[in-house]
Amino acid sequence: MDFISAITSWLAFHSIYGILAAAAAAAAYCLAYGLKRLVPSCPDPFIPAALVFVVALCTVPSIPRYLFERKTLADIERKHWIRIVNTTRVGDLTEPLTWYWTPIGSFFLVMPDDPIQGGFRELLLQFDEDSQVRIVDPDCADKTIMVSAPDNDGVIRYISKEPQQMTGQELSMYCEYDWSIEIEALRAGFLKDYKP
Repeated sequence: MDFISAITSWLAFHSIYGILAAAAAAAAYCLAYGLKRLVPSCPDPFIPAALVFVVALCTVPSIPRYLFERKTLADIERKHWIRIVNTTRVGDLTEPLTWYWTPIGSFFLVMPDDPIQGGFRELLLQFDEDSQVRIVDPDCADKTIMVSAPDNDGVIRYISKEPQQMTGQELSMYCEYDWSIEIEALRAGFLKDYKP
């Protein structure tokens, strides 16, 4: 009994999804009731209302996940200097829609930081989490890298005092990949936004 009351309390007071599902069910009930008055052989209005409630409860909570994926991909598509290095699809056991069509819940992006001084910016975007930014300065000749990131006060500081050896992935990403197209796109973006 405690489980049912906890779920009912969550649906009614702690989540917009329960209210949306109930509103959809109420609309379905009203339509089915009106149809039943016109055509008496139609099923009880409670049946379509219950079906709509269950379907809405299974789909509505997942909508923000799909909107995150769609908006992020649209933003990246307009910025030709950003390279998607890795994506992770993330669902939730409590959201049945994600069992069949799992949205992208995490993007690892790399872009040139400054077309003149060099360096790169890494960005980790995750659904329902704060984004994480790191600035990296690779030295391909020595195969070392210096990494800086915001501290608790938001000030960007080096993570280590000495350059660190690059991993194989970092070496491939920063030294073997040709970034000339992305650097030129970033430069063109700066010139487009620059208004003397």
